Amino acid sequence: MKKLLWPTLLALLLCTSCTDAERHAFESKCDAPLRTRVEWVLQTDGPGATTKIEVLGKVSGLIDAERRKLLESAGAEIGTVNDALFTARIRPVDVAHVAALDFVLSLQLSQTREAQ
Repeated sequence: MKKLLWPTLLALLLCTSCTDAERHAFESKCDAPLRTRVEWVLQTDGPGATTKIEVLGKVSGLIDAERRKLLESAGAEIGTVNDALFTARIRPVDVAHVAALDFVLSLQLSQTREAQ
């Protein structure tokens, strides 16, 4: 029963806060580790989670001031920008909003590496 609770909770959350296009973008543009992290944070912290997830994004073309503003208005706190790649911190409920932007090609969970 517990195994069915959190997918149901996630589905309910995504259904109430996202459009069909945003749900499709979340599933198609976000890698599996990012989708899993979003689900985990929503399960543990609830839909009002303020925890931000570090992501690496790829866009078509370059990120200019207008695109940066669109990313920020969708909920991304932009970090580094390098041509078509960017890093950002995004609340779990906003990941689908960012993914739904037409110029966003992909989002993936940021990886941290330990020093050798």
